[in-house]
Amino acid sequence: MPKHSDRQNKMNNNVLCAINLEQLLQRYNQRHAFIIKLLNFLINEHPKKLEELENIESTCDFDALKMFAHSLKGTSGNICADGLQQLSSQVEQYAKSRDKQAFVLVTQLRQQLMALINDADKIAGELDG
Repeated sequence: MPKHSDRQNKMNNNVLCAINLEQLLQRYNQRHAFIIKLLNFLINEHPKKLEELENIESTCDFDALKMFAHSLKGTSGNICADGLQQLSSQVEQYAKSRDKQAFVLVTQLRQQLMALINDADKIAGELDG
């Protein structure tokens, strides 16, 4: 396993919560510029997702929630946000079976999505610095 630089160790200890930085760096072969671009896309686009989730919740639309959770499951998997990926998978399955538990988990989904956006911003800043 490659030895981490002091900067990477600092990020691992002080920044991460929702994103597994070590896995992210491995997945994309330490390509910081690409990772920053990926994270910046998430930072810019996913606040709109919070609004979308609020609309889905207010209408109790199982089909929309299923699609939302499926999309978020893929995104979170791509950036090594394992907790959010697992939660998204649960929500997707509940929504698919029209189980009201899907909407019970929406609050957690929202919180984890906000944490993801915050962590992405911190990590992008650290990698760019």
